[in-house]
Amino acid sequence: MLRAAELATARNADPRPVRRYVLGRLALAAGRFDEASELLTEAWRHHEPGFAADVAEQLAWLCLVTGDCEEAASWARLAIGQPIRGPVARPYDVLALGGEPDPGAPPGGLAEAVTLLARDEAGRACAVLRRAVSAAETAGLPHHRLLATALLAVAGHGLARWDEAAATAERALAEATALGQRWLLPFLAAACVAPLAARGDHERALAHATAAGTLARGMRHAMGERQADLALALLGAGDLPDGAGEAWEGFVPDPRPVRIEALVADGRLEEAERTLAGHARGGAAAGGAWRTAERIRLGGLLLAARNVQAGAEERFRHALALVEGGVCPLEEARVLLDLGRLLRRTGRRRAAAERLGAARVIFERLGARPLVERCARELEACGLEPPATVRLGLTPQELSTATLVAGGLTNRQIARELLISVKTVEYHIGKIYTKLGISSRVALAAKLAGRPV
Repeated sequence: MLRAAELATARNADPRPVRRYVLGRLALAAGRFDEASELLTEAWRHHEPGFAADVAEQLAWLCLVTGDCEEAASWARLAIGQPIRGPVARPYDVLALGGEPDPGAPPGGLAEAVTLLARDEAGRACAVLRRAVSAAETAGLPHHRLLATALLAVAGHGLARWDEAAATAERALAEATALGQRWLLPFLAAACVAPLAARGDHERALAHATAAGTLARGMRHAMGERQADLALALLGAGDLPDGAGEAWEGFVPDPRPVRIEALVADGRLEEAERTLAGHARGGAAAGGAWRTAERIRLGGLLLAARNVQAGAEERFRHALALVEGGVCPLEEARVLLDLGRLLRRTGRRRAAAERLGAARVIFERLGARPLVERCARELEACGLEPPATVRLGLTPQELSTATLVAGGLTNRQIARELLISVKTVEYHIGKIYTKLGISSRVALAAKLAGRPV
């Protein structure tokens, strides 16, 4: 790709439209979309049968990334209708990524994988995408291979294979950079975000989300900007984009569940309820038992925040019945964690510890470090694992707060984590400082680490 770009800049009096096509394709890959539009439109004007399908396909991709999905679909269908087409069903991929999958798409390609991912069938999507990566490599189509690899990371995240998914996405991002496939970088950077965040690498996830937005804005890459906005919302670092989660959008999972949890923790219950209502409407026909369980669990969180304890417990137990026994280990563990929290807050500490311990085992197996730590704090707060509490003379709630303070979280972040108010966090910190004879967060971190203050 980089060598081709060098050759394209050389003086050449070749007047044939094929040169316009080649230069247009290079401009698209480099993220120079205005130039690509001019060159590819000129190449299409001559409509030479030998490469008309390829020109139309490139114009379809160009319209897709610049945000004109309707025009992208028109060009994709024109490409499909040409007498000579490439070895891979590429225009069908444009239609699928643009939200208009064609039922005539051949099996085994990106289009089929996108349809499966939209239905939350990540396991089947993985199998299809592995074949698509191999086919694109054989056909010498690096950008299709890289897109399929990014979606393979998305599917891996859906299966809670976070280490593998993060490594796959970051490897594709590095390769696209080396190959000069700049137009793919916002997609690939966005695909890195969710698995990194799930395993606790928040800073790296945020760096990728920020980079995706910067790259996309520099190219006026509308689809990339959308992915970056979704990634930032997933991390709690940006507002929820309009229409987020209402349809499958590609490289970032629906950020609404995370946002609902944050809103509940912040006490913004009306806003959380509105977001959950939209989530329920948009997902009523999507996904399987685990998506239904997720919506029921989020409803339980809202009820718990409103002190409707019996209703919340009923929701959590209903959600658990849908996903236990291996249906979706990640959602099962999330339900167990939320149920354990509720049981602890209503005084049933031993029952709470049983649920929290089961959740921790699953999270440890999945490598979900932030959720493992959350379970550990809740178990400490049950008062049934007392050694650290006894040593420091803190109550379980104070120890949980102290651990988060020492970890560098702000008071507001601690309040979200422990589902308490900021004022309660401030009260606990004051009590902690008094008991330990300290007056700063640095001193508290040293105390917990066993260092002299």
